[in-house]
Amino acid sequence: MSQLTAIIADGSLHAADAETTARVIFNATAKFNHLAHAAEWQNPGIGAELDEVCSLLLEGIHASISP
Repeated sequence: MSQLTAIIADGSLHAADAETTARVIFNATAKFNHLAHAAEWQNPGIGAELDEVCSLLLEGIHASISP
C-alpha cells in the first residue's frame, strides 16, 4: 500500500488524500492482484474487466480535480 500511496503522493495522480486514494484503488483492483483470485485470471474477458475498473477509477480521480 505504501508504494501506491507514494506514486499518488508524488503527483503521478492528483488526489487530495493520497493514502485514502491508494486504499480505494487497491481495494477496487484486489480481484486483479490478490492470489486468492488467481483462478479468475484465466477467465475470458478478465483483461476487459480490469480495463473497465481502471477507466472508472481514473475518470473518478480526474473528475475530482476538474474545476
